[in-house]
Amino acid sequence: MARIDVTAPWYGMTESDSYIQTWLVEAGATVRAGTPLLVVETTKAETEIESPADGIVGELLVAADSEVPPGTVLTWIESES
Repeated sequence: MARIDVTAPWYGMTESDSYIQTWLVEAGATVRAGTPLLVVETTKAETEIESPADGIVGELLVAADSEVPPGTVLTWIESES
């Protein structure tokens, strides 16, 4: 099994932190690539972060209503691929 990290997005030079608005899945959920995992908000946009692969969602490392810098690991996907 491969562990694929899901990280807070980087939207460019002017964006800094992301606000974790809500999780759309729970730890242990089975997901397909492209399944929305959570909603993040920045000063310019609200975005759904999707699963990068088929697999099982790991621990949700950051609580909803939290602010995190770009690149922060939010969860991971345990994947066969």
